[in-house]
Amino acid sequence: MAVRKRRCAWAESSDLMRAYHDDEWGVPSHDDRHLFEMLVLEGAQAGLSWSTILNKRAAYRRAFDGFDPARVARYRDARAAKLLADPGIVRNRLKIASTVTNAKAFLAVRKEFGSFSAYAWAFVGGKPVRRRRGARVPARRGPPRGPAPAPRCPLQVAPRPRSGTISAECLGRRTWCTAGEAASPSRRSRRSGSPPGGPGGA
Repeated sequence: MAVRKRRCAWAESSDLMRAYHDDEWGVPSHDDRHLFEMLVLEGAQAGLSWSTILNKRAAYRRAFDGFDPARVARYRDARAAKLLADPGIVRNRLKIASTVTNAKAFLAVRKEFGSFSAYAWAFVGGKPVRRRRGARVPARRGPPRGPAPAPRCPLQVAPRPRSGTISAECLGRRTWCTAGEAASPSRRSRRSGSPPGGPGGA
């Protein structure tokens, strides 16, 4: 007798959602290409359902050169116009612009840390955050005990909510942006110190 796989209720709406739940959701990833893909798709999802984006995933892979950040970072206005005409993806000018901006930031992080994976996993000490069913998710991580090494991650500097630390690091000190911020280069230049249209510009 076949054993029925236990799934969250949200995963039972389609084959794509079931496959995502079984093979990707909650599974640690250290592959930079896959992590960039998730960044692109999560950005596209803003205001939409995840199932909508999964249905467009193949079209996104085709439209964004297999989620190659080096190629996406070189997109210019002509390519953005082509993407806006692509019915297979979410045709939102701000989301497309933020994807290009974030590809540039992705490459800068990879140059500094060796890989985006190393940078991202530093926020949780290189290990998945696990909790018992019903337990509260830890919101803070204090400074390390003993002599502190030269900080590579803001989490080593001061205890603060993890989500706040990540937001301050990614949206503050670096040039990542959301779709809304892609429309405001003056805000981004004040935050990052780069001129509108310069490094990290949309």
